[in-house]
Amino acid sequence: MKNNNIDRAKELFFKYGGSAFHRDRDPDGDEYDSYSVSKEQEFKWVNDFFLINIDQFDLNNDVWVASYFSVIYTFPEERFLKAIYTYILKNIRLIQNPYTPLYITQQFFWIIKKKKVSYELTRKILLLIEQLLAIALNIKLNPDFLITHFSIIRHNHNESPEEYIVKEYEILKEKLNLAKANFNLI
Repeated sequence: MKNNNIDRAKELFFKYGGSAFHRDRDPDGDEYDSYSVSKEQEFKWVNDFFLINIDQFDLNNDVWVASYFSVIYTFPEERFLKAIYTYILKNIRLIQNPYTPLYITQQFFWIIKKKKVSYELTRKILLLIEQLLAIALNIKLNPDFLITHFSIIRHNHNESPEEYIVKEYEILKEKLNLAKANFNLI
C-alpha cells in the first residue's frame, strides 16, 4: 500500500473509532475496504492510538471520548481499558462539561457489562465512577458550552439540561450502588 493510501486508510479507521460497524454504514466503508488493511495493521494502529497518543486525549472533546470508547468496544483488550481508566483518573479535574462524566460513566458500565474485565479493574472503575458522578453535579453548566452529540441524543427535549443531568445522575448513581454491593464496596 502506498504511503498516502495508508495515511488515508488510517484516517478513516480512526474517524469511526476503529469500528467496522459504524464505518460500513457510511460510504467511507467501501473506500476503506479498497485499501485491504490487515487486522494486524489495525491492531498496531489501536496500540499506537492508546499507548502512544493517550496524552492527546481530551476529556472535553466528545469526538475523542467517543472514539476511545468505540475502539475499546472493537478491540476489547484490558490494557486499552486500563490506559483510558488511568488517564481519566489522573485528569478528572480537567472535565469542564457536566455531560462528560455522565457519558464516561455510561460507557464504563456498558463495557463492564458486555466485555470481560478483571475483578480488580472493575473494582477500580467503580471507584472512579463514584468520583465522576460526584463531579457531574458540581460542574456549573455553561450555556456557551456546545451540547455535544453524545449528550443531546440522550436529552429529552421537554426537560432542561439541568433536569437531564440530575435525572441521569440519579439513574447512574443507582446502578453504581448496585454494582458496589455486588463487589462488596459498600
